[in-house]
Order: sequence, then structure tokens, then C-alpha cells
Amino acid sequence: MIALSVKDGVLNFISVYKKSNQLNSESYGTLKSGDEVFNGSLIEKVKKIKAIKKSNYPSKKCMIFLGTDEVFLNKFKCPDEMEPTEYLGWSNQLIFEQGDMDSYSDYHYELSCKSFLSVYIKKEKQAKYYTTCLDAGLNLKALSLGILSADYLAREKFEANNEKSYMVWAIGKNNDEILMSQDGEIQCILRISRKAKNISLVSYVGSKEKALDIVNMLKEKADKDLKDFKLVNKIYMYQNHPGLDMKKIYNKKNKDAIVVLNPLLKMGNVKQNKINLLDTSYLSEFGYVFKSLESNGN
Repeated sequence: MIALSVKDGVLNFISVYKKSNQLNSESYGTLKSGDEVFNGSLIEKVKKIKAIKKSNYPSKKCMIFLGTDEVFLNKFKCPDEMEPTEYLGWSNQLIFEQGDMDSYSDYHYELSCKSFLSVYIKKEKQAKYYTTCLDAGLNLKALSLGILSADYLAREKFEANNEKSYMVWAIGKNNDEILMSQDGEIQCILRISRKAKNISLVSYVGSKEKALDIVNMLKEKADKDLKDFKLVNKIYMYQNHPGLDMKKIYNKKNKDAIVVLNPLLKMGNVKQNKINLLDTSYLSEFGYVFKSLESNGN
């Protein structure tokens, strides 16, 4: 399985394989894509990497992970007196102008009883990802959001599902992404600008109140006092590219309050003392690769 993400002029990738019902890392890294849009030549560059090209477990499948700025998100709770499909049709009519909905593919994830997170992606963009992978000899098995994939990693491999509330914080080059979950349900997903000591809300989906609470508390606590961040029980963190400024937050005063997400820690053939925990934490956006353990083939 090859997993890819393209954002901020960088292609991140990892190649994994199953052996004895355990996931193993074959190769991972980043390639600068510059202004190059996602295309077959980028995939071919990954496939030509020696460890992948000469693999004993050649990949026939791939996953692609996007930033929240590449899709449209909506969170809604269906009234008890309506069926979700009926309410969704009505909601889509309010969101989209006449005929615009035909340009989007929509996916709806039930978070709890009649509470849903909706993801809308342009059909043209979706088709390009599928055909580009197919032309490169890969079957695209998943097209999802990096922050949701990292959330899956936190829940399934880092015990976030045992926490009453938690936050997944993705340190970005231009903006950070944050997902907050409480009582087993995503409360909000937000993008924040974090320049110098100024933190501001860029966009959000879900609870506006909780999104603003997160931003306001980060303004007070982000640099040196996250152990007193009372909105959630635990904070999970990663950076979505190598070489970002995660160390500014994951510092001596905050270390005890943060769990660094990194899928390499959960793979069978990786020696933990041989990896740079923070720099390779960008691989957290490929958390869904662990779902491949549930299926046949690599």
C-alpha cells in the first residue's frame, strides 16, 4: 500500500506492507513538488524509489489524503422527527445553488445517533485522483482527509478512544488544523493561523462555541502552559511536513501535556530509537493505512 498527500508544494509518502498480520514500513519521505499539480509523474517518482521498486511486496493499491481546504465540510444533527436522507436533501438545497450539487460527490459519516459529518469534494477533482492513480498502475482505495486519518490513528493506536475528550492538533506550514472530540463524537474541526504569538481562527465546521474556546485558550496556553489546557483531557500532535516549528510548542514545559502521533511507533519493523519522532510525525496523516490489515493484499 502506498499512501500520498500533496500540500504546500510537498509530496509526502509512505509505502507499507502486511506480514504476519502486522504492518511494516518499507519506505517513506517527502518530495518537493513545487508548483506541480498532482499527476502521474509524481507517483512514478515514488514508485522508482529503490526500496519500493525492488519490494518483495509490490503495491497495487494507494490512498490519498487531502487538507481540509480542498473540500467543503458540514456538520449537522438530524431532528428526531425526520429521516437523515430527507434532512440531508433539504440541507443540501440550502447550502448549494440550483444545480451546483451535481458538481460534488458527498460522503456522510455518522458520528452518533443522527449526528453527521459531511464531506463534499468536486467530482472533477475526485476523478482526476482516481484516473491518475489508475494510469500509474495503482487502485485508489481511499480518498480522505489527513486530519481524519490522524484521528483514526489516535483512536486505534494511541488510545484516544479511551479518553472522554481529546484534541488532534496538526502543525502546518501556513495554517494549523485541529480536531476536537468529546464523548466519542467530533465536536469541531478548525483551521487556525499561528503567526508569532498571534493565534486567530481561519475557518471551522461544527460547534462555533468550542472552536472559539479552543482559539482563546491557545492564545493563553500554547507556548508554555498546555498542562492547564482544560478543554480536553489529552492533546495529540503532529506536524504535516518535516522541518516545521512543532518544537516551539512541544517544548520542555509542554511535553508532559502532549502525545506525539507517529505511525512508525506502531509498525513491526521500525526501531523507535532510529527515528526522528517529531520530523516523521507527518506520517500520522496516513493513519488509515492500518485499515489495510483488515483486507487482503498490499
